Order: sequence, then structure tokens, then C-alpha cells
Amino acid sequence: MNESFLKKSPFTIPEEPSSSYAFKDWRIVVEALGQGKQCLLFRKGGIQEKEFQLKAPTFWLLPTSYHEDLLQIKPQYRTLLTGEEGVQDRVVLKYIATVYHSLFITDWEKVSCLSAFHIWEEEILKKRFDYGKKRGLSLLIVRVYRTRSPFTIAWDEKAMGGCRSWIKMAIPSENIEKEAVMDEEKFCEMQKSILFRINGV
Repeated sequence: MNESFLKKSPFTIPEEPSSSYAFKDWRIVVEALGQGKQCLLFRKGGIQEKEFQLKAPTFWLLPTSYHEDLLQIKPQYRTLLTGEEGVQDRVVLKYIATVYHSLFITDWEKVSCLSAFHIWEEEILKKRFDYGKKRGLSLLIVRVYRTRSPFTIAWDEKAMGGCRSWIKMAIPSENIEKEAVMDEEKFCEMQKSILFRINGV
């Protein structure tokens, strides 16, 4: 399979000069993405952002232990972080994601039918789906890349903490030497399967 629309992200969101973004998620979710266990992200929008918005077509994945709860992860994936400490005084940036599709799903059944493509327990996704005045979840389908030279940075609670999705970074996410964590054929098949379950085509 070699479909041209999968070659690059279709998004052209303008960014400020020399700016870059990181997307915060649980450490175990970032590792699942980095190991090719999944290629999607769900987000509702937290206290500090009201409603989720896609800030950039390509971004770092920033692992955090904020609100992380392994009981909300399917049992077979809870060992992905075995041996790693939860104390956060520094963070390693080693994965970059490029967005191929951005959707807002208002039908819970369509979220539920994607269970085979992610590591979350259904309970936490339903809770996020129902949260707030606008029922639904934002879904990003991403292709993830492992950098050949990871960056280790100090954790800045003021700049990085709290309930937010995006962190402005001084480290660029473009033109970094990297390799895909999932080969093209597998990614294409997974992406098509996800979209079929959502759209039926």
C-alpha cells in the first residue's frame, strides 16, 4: 500500500516563527504511541483551555505523570512503564507526532468501537466524552517518529504543569533526524480501519 495522501500531514496550521509545541499526555500513553501500540489521541480540553484546539500539525510528545492512573489503562498495557519512576523533575523528549486527521466525535458509539486501537479503559473515555456542556471528544490520528538524539529538559511546573494540552517549546520539532515507529503499511492499514469505523467508508 502506497497511497499518496498518507505521505505527509494535510494540515498547514501557521506557527509563529521559531515556535514549536509539545502535546502533554500520560507517560504510558506517550510510550504506547512510541512503541507503535496506537496511532491516535483523544482530548476533551481541560480547565485551562476550555475547548481543545489543534495548535500545530507536527509536535513533540511530552510525557507527564499529571493525573496518570494506571487503573484507567487496559491491564495488558500497564507494564509499558515497568521500572520507571513517577517523580518528575526532568522530562525526555524522544517522540514527535505528525497529524493526519483531526476530528470531533459526538457519537459515543463511534468512540466505543475504536477500543481495539488504543490502551485506555472505556470508563475514562466515557467520562471525558460526557464532561462539560459539549458532549464529544476530539480525535487525532498521528504518525509517530522516534528522534535519533532525544532531548532531556528540566520540568518547569509553572510552564508545563496543570490541566493543559499544549506547551510552547524552544526546541524545534521540524528538521529533526528521526525514524517512524510504525512502518508505512501498518500505519496505513490502521488509519483506514479507524476511519472506516468512524465514517463507515
